Amino acid sequence: MGADGVTCFPKPHGVDKGSEGTELRTLKTKPGVFRFTETSEEVYECPWPKNCLGGSVLNGTTCITGAWGPLCFACAGGYHLAKVADGQNSMGEKDDHRCVSCSDMRHGWTGLIVIGTLAIVGAGVAYSLKDRLAQSYKDHKSRIKHTLELLTAVFVTMQAIIILKSNHTALGGQEVTAPYSRFLDMMNFMTLDAIEFVPFACVYDGGFDHFDALLLESLVPLALLAAAMALELGLHIAAEVKKQRPNSMSGRIAQRTSLQMEKAKAHPIFSNFMMLLFLVLPVIAKRVCQSFRCVDFDGGDNEEHVYLAIDMSIDCLSVRYKTLVVFGAVMIIVYPIGGPSILFVMLWRQRHRLYPPTLRTSGGGKALEAQVIDERRESGITQDAPITEFAMIYKPKFYWWEAYNMLRRLMLTCAASLFSSLGETTVFVIFVSVVTLVIEREARPHVSLFLSGFTYCMLWQILIFVLFMLLLDARITGHLGNVAISSLLMGANVLIMLVVILQAKVAHVNKLKTMASTLRLVEAAKLRRSTMATLRRATAAVKRKTGEGVEMSDRGQARSSFVNPLFKKPARASTTGALEVEGAVAVEEVEVVATSAQRAAATGSAAAAAAPADEP
Repeated sequence: MGADGVTCFPKPHGVDKGSEGTELRTLKTKPGVFRFTETSEEVYECPWPKNCLGGSVLNGTTCITGAWGPLCFACAGGYHLAKVADGQNSMGEKDDHRCVSCSDMRHGWTGLIVIGTLAIVGAGVAYSLKDRLAQSYKDHKSRIKHTLELLTAVFVTMQAIIILKSNHTALGGQEVTAPYSRFLDMMNFMTLDAIEFVPFACVYDGGFDHFDALLLESLVPLALLAAAMALELGLHIAAEVKKQRPNSMSGRIAQRTSLQMEKAKAHPIFSNFMMLLFLVLPVIAKRVCQSFRCVDFDGGDNEEHVYLAIDMSIDCLSVRYKTLVVFGAVMIIVYPIGGPSILFVMLWRQRHRLYPPTLRTSGGGKALEAQVIDERRESGITQDAPITEFAMIYKPKFYWWEAYNMLRRLMLTCAASLFSSLGETTVFVIFVSVVTLVIEREARPHVSLFLSGFTYCMLWQILIFVLFMLLLDARITGHLGNVAISSLLMGANVLIMLVVILQAKVAHVNKLKTMASTLRLVEAAKLRRSTMATLRRATAAVKRKTGEGVEMSDRGQARSSFVNPLFKKPARASTTGALEVEGAVAVEEVEVVATSAQRAAATGSAAAAAAPADEP
């Protein structure tokens, strides 16, 4: 307490402590720190430190030009949030973002221009080489599919890690240190979040907040699906109308409408939509789940300041926030709940073809399971029901595993956003990571043992990253320890990508070896057929000689010697001449029989001539 009876309190962290005699109303904050009112006792670090100038609230705004609102979070009209590289964020901190003018297009449209250019060039090259690409895909179909399966596992893992990092930072967790933070920034495109690449704030004059982003990301996929299904239905109806006679056209259109609806349902449009949703669902679901959590701030004099945690420009006491909550609740049913549920139902309807009753009732067995896997691969089920493509990499009894996999990703990315504190989120994420890791290890659902082991390593990658963030928050390791762990994580990711490349190369070499082995078998078969043809010709020649010997015996040609086939047979000289030896034996046997018959006939004629005339 001072001499005049005034009680003095320590200045909070983030306030200029150099001057003496400072009152509550004259507190000056440091750059990167925000204070709501002159009577607020608490100060807060700005989400984008470069937007906050600091200083005294009495001097007016503490935000830079173009930034406004609580914690200087939002950008004014004509400005957008962009990353400005100035070399000051060497350890991966996020102080390199600030509101910049839309007239400076270097920061806002660079990513979009690069992606658009690459997409156009890639599409043009693919179209010009479509025949060659189609033939190449046909020749290397199995190899390409195997590589895509590995890349999908890498994509899913990196997407989950990047979103976990974003959620961790939004809840006040420590920033991931370099070099792994820079590596994740390079891989940020894997989130497939168009909001982060396109400066929509420069497109809308009134600004672009979280509600606008949610409307865009959640309604556009549904609109595209509805448009595609409506177009397909219209094409079916038009095709049927052309087949009908003009005088009966109007009478049959109504009768065929229901049939067209059934055909449209069976078309693979919805299956293709589910494949697209598989890639973008975590991003959409994360934005949906971020639409509810609000944060209280000290406004001073019992003034209430409650704002949306993910977007401080939205007041949680406003009508806009209430509308956001209602819309978000509906979208939770559509995406986080509806996505895995619809996929499971669609796969369950094909269960008899994916997991035949004979395999279920017999109790399985590796031989029968392998037979079922081969049969469903060759049956063309993916042509009739494209949704079954999700189940082809799994064993028959795990045909539904992709729905579980989708739910696992949502729990790590979406459900983790619903918790209000960093500790609760960390405990939940560690629990989900450990449980799903054990389930994957025990189930081993993939047909390919290599893919099963590779996916298991990907789950370990997620768990190690979560533990690394826990170490950062606990400040157990020092700066050098954090950098070392970060380097190991980046090395592990690079090693994983090398494994994908090497595995593809090994698969190609194995395929070449298989082809060479097949060619050797074909050549051996050809040689075997040629040898058999030679033996058949030799046998035919022997038979012809056998026929000539019999004819000469009929003419009475005498032989120099008699060979009894019961006691004397020619020895077989070799295996190659087996048929010739057997033919020679057959010739000898025929000649012996002919000679015996001649002798018997001659003896019978002599006996008849010597008999008395009256003797019967």
